Amino acid sequence: MRKPITFIVAFLVTAFLFGTRVANAGYDARASELREILKRKDLRDDKEREVLTKALDDYLKNRQECLEALVRIIEASSSDANQEQVWLSRIDGCRDGVARFGDSVKAIPDTPSIGAFNFLGVSQVEEVNFFTNLTKAKIGERRDKIVVNGKNVADLMHALDEKWRYLFDQDNSLDEYQNKIVEQLGELIDRAFDESDRERRTIKERLVGSTQAIAKLTKKYGRPIRELLQNLPSDELKILASALEAIEKLEPSIDAYAKIYLKVNSDYVARAAEYAALLQSEKGGVFVLFGGFRRDTEVFLKTNGFDVAKIDYQAASDALASWSSSSATSGQKSDAEYFAKDLLGKLSNHLSATERAFNEFVDHHKSKFFGPLAPKIVEALAETRVWEDWNRMIQGKSLDSKLRMYRNEATTFFAVGLGELSSDDQEYLKGLIRERTNELARSLEDAEKIPEKFKRDFDRSRVGDEVK
Repeated sequence: MRKPITFIVAFLVTAFLFGTRVANAGYDARASELREILKRKDLRDDKEREVLTKALDDYLKNRQECLEALVRIIEASSSDANQEQVWLSRIDGCRDGVARFGDSVKAIPDTPSIGAFNFLGVSQVEEVNFFTNLTKAKIGERRDKIVVNGKNVADLMHALDEKWRYLFDQDNSLDEYQNKIVEQLGELIDRAFDESDRERRTIKERLVGSTQAIAKLTKKYGRPIRELLQNLPSDELKILASALEAIEKLEPSIDAYAKIYLKVNSDYVARAAEYAALLQSEKGGVFVLFGGFRRDTEVFLKTNGFDVAKIDYQAASDALASWSSSSATSGQKSDAEYFAKDLLGKLSNHLSATERAFNEFVDHHKSKFFGPLAPKIVEALAETRVWEDWNRMIQGKSLDSKLRMYRNEATTFFAVGLGELSSDDQEYLKGLIRERTNELARSLEDAEKIPEKFKRDFDRSRVGDEVK
């Protein structure tokens, strides 16, 4: 099995675009240019020139530090895969330096001359565009992608070592996390039943007591609730009002009841997403690599991330070439070319690290996973019998049927008897908490679908078809 061709195209492209000069962190062409421009400017007096010279010196020092810092950000160790925001933040700092340079006009005594305004205004616009266009090149983002690709290749190599041992030692450690997710779902459902049962009992007990008190008064006076609220003696009115208030005050309890199953739904979604990510990692990592090693090297080269890393490198090279060519002045263009060469040298180091990781990966795993695929290997990877156990466990909790019962209770005043009340009074009492019970019914209806969704979201019955 031959190794991938050593990556040299990037360096040839770099030499073609930026010449054969040795990278230099001076970036001093723009400095000379700005000093020469200032020297030729017709200013009011020596004091004004002194202020502008000091401001320019300060800016050029800051500019040099900015560019050197940006190179170091791209150079950062391959273990640091999160340099994009650092890169963008540092460019923002560079632009802040440009703004301070422009604000130096305020330090000129009296009214600045037209020459001073012109020098600062034009220079500021050119320098802001210089750094803004560098942001558009997305070098930090592309650097991170190259580094992440290299890290993924190395991680995958070690993951396949574990998979190799797992396949032939019948080790179930690979699926331990998946089992844990399903166990947590089962525990979540059990806990929800316990918590909701307590809330249901509390709500029903309060409803029964209040409803009985109200029914007693409506029966005694033979009038509907609304009329009793206007005509009852004060002692009995207090009883009626208290009973109605007790029903209305059940809203927090009903909300708490609903939140139990809102949480069940959100926790299910989170765990299903975790499982989907893990399964996709298994399919796109172990399964794809397993099949890739059973094909030839060329097919394998098409299924890994190294080609993407090379594309990211080339994109960075193209973007830097475009950036340097679009610079407003010859000084900026010269600095941009040197700076781009330095950046590409650092990116090339990251790309080489990715290449070495990939070559090691190929050497480490070649000649494995060949010959007819045994059914026990497919089962070890696909774990279809485990899925059947999972499904029996979840379905056995009867979540759907219990929640249908709970939902029916919620829409019928929690199964509290209202037969002694008129239909208008029944609707009146239900209306006191209807908005909350409707919300509860919706949360129960969503949770009721979890067993059905589990069958679909956690199904492994056909996973074995993808092991080739």
